[in-house]
Amino acid sequence: MILKRVKLAILFCFLTLVAQMGLSGASHASSNQCADYFQYSRVVHNVFYEGDYSHILDTIETRFAQSSRLIFESEKKAPRSRESGEFYASNEMDWHQAPIDKIVADTVIGFGTNNVWDIAVRKNAKRMIIADWSPRPLLLQEYLLRPLILISKNRFHFFQMIGAFSEVTPQEGQSLMEARRGAAEQVLRTMVLDQRFSAEHVAMVASYFKLKIEGKDLAPSFSSQRSRELIEALEGYYHQRYNPRSLIADGAHSGVINDPFFSSFSSEQSFQILRRIFDGNIYYARTEFDHPGFYGKVRDLFSSNEYALTVTNIIDFAYETYSQPALATFHLRRLVKIVQSNLLSHVDQSVTFFQTRGTAYAHNYQREVFSLHTNPEDIRRIRSPEEDFDPMNARDFDEFVKRFLRSMGR
Repeated sequence: MILKRVKLAILFCFLTLVAQMGLSGASHASSNQCADYFQYSRVVHNVFYEGDYSHILDTIETRFAQSSRLIFESEKKAPRSRESGEFYASNEMDWHQAPIDKIVADTVIGFGTNNVWDIAVRKNAKRMIIADWSPRPLLLQEYLLRPLILISKNRFHFFQMIGAFSEVTPQEGQSLMEARRGAAEQVLRTMVLDQRFSAEHVAMVASYFKLKIEGKDLAPSFSSQRSRELIEALEGYYHQRYNPRSLIADGAHSGVINDPFFSSFSSEQSFQILRRIFDGNIYYARTEFDHPGFYGKVRDLFSSNEYALTVTNIIDFAYETYSQPALATFHLRRLVKIVQSNLLSHVDQSVTFFQTRGTAYAHNYQREVFSLHTNPEDIRRIRSPEEDFDPMNARDFDEFVKRFLRSMGR
């Protein structure tokens, strides 16, 4: 079997060289492509057949830190007490209760996971920046989810790969595991020939398939019990968030979820927007949500008139304040001023804030819309009369801020 694959690889490279020489008379690029093919084929064999990926994935965090897609890395490290707040998929299952906001945004900044995808798709964003205090959710976005999104034939194929082909139909005389391994190997061969992916991408996807099909360990960066459980639960989280039957069972209105832009997977049109964003227009930041330098970096790198910022299930907004909505409001106003002072540079810019308040189901997913100007004291809220996001009126809020600052000794 292995010898057969080697022979096929040699034949592929030979035919590629002949074709290139016939077209251009030179084939330096083809030689490099063949070298990459042999290198990545060894990765596929080592990871998928021998289970040996440590020499590749041991250094994946270092590789990621050198990536041009990582645009900002905070000098601060999150305290260990917050590790339990790490998530790899959105658990905001009441998302269907939020209004479908299709106002175009140039840049969507998201402290979250696939919930950021849905906002970016609805807003037809030019680019998406996913941020987190931990590197692991970012690593998963870049080395597992981005490849699966880009090589998907369609949105249904993506979910098949997330499930590691658990519903594939075996051929006669073939076991289900053999059928799943065969389908997974075909995906890896596709990745090997795609120059958008590195050896780390191939190794991560291969090790994910081994985890789902054979129960093998994933990359060393995800060796904790919680990381493994979260990764194994990806399929379930996606099913609950995107499957129409699950949504209707949770109380979603069919007219809402049938909107072609309800989510990244509601239509092929929305899925193609997601693919376009992931194909060269996605960036990452390892940072806390209120770091002024992060927003300054975004301002310097990208020129945008319309921003959207989602802070969903952020600890300071939910885990510490779910029983104190006034404190959550204070955090939001503080963040508004940080964004206003460091991200915006002229009066025509605006930011839409999405946030989650609360940790118990449902997660009280809410939207705040502000018209921001360069004067940090000038914050104008925009909302329709039927929407009531702020638990306090302006006078109550001012009194709360004074009490809060006094309690902090300021």
